[in-house]
Amino acid sequence: MNRSAFVEHFQYTMQFAVIYDKIKKYIVLTFFSVHHILNVTREIDNFFPGMFNYLNIRVYDDEKTDLLKHWDDTFKYITRAR
Repeated sequence: MNRSAFVEHFQYTMQFAVIYDKIKKYIVLTFFSVHHILNVTREIDNFFPGMFNYLNIRVYDDEKTDLLKHWDDTFKYITRAR
C-alpha cells in the first residue's frame, strides 16, 4: 500500500470510528429515554444538537470555577426536565 492510499484509509477509518462512537452514545441516550442534557463545560460541544434539549453552562473544569452562581438556572432546568 503506497503512502497516499494508507493516509486515505487511515482517515476513513478514523472518521468511521468517530461516527460509530457517536451512534453508540445516541443509542444509549435514547434507550434510557434521555431528553434533556445539562452540559457544564466549555471544552465539549453538544454531541446531538437539535435531537436533545440542552442547557449549556460554559465554564472551565477548574476548581476555582464558581458553580453556585449557576445554581438557580440549573435547578430550574432539572426541575422542568422531570
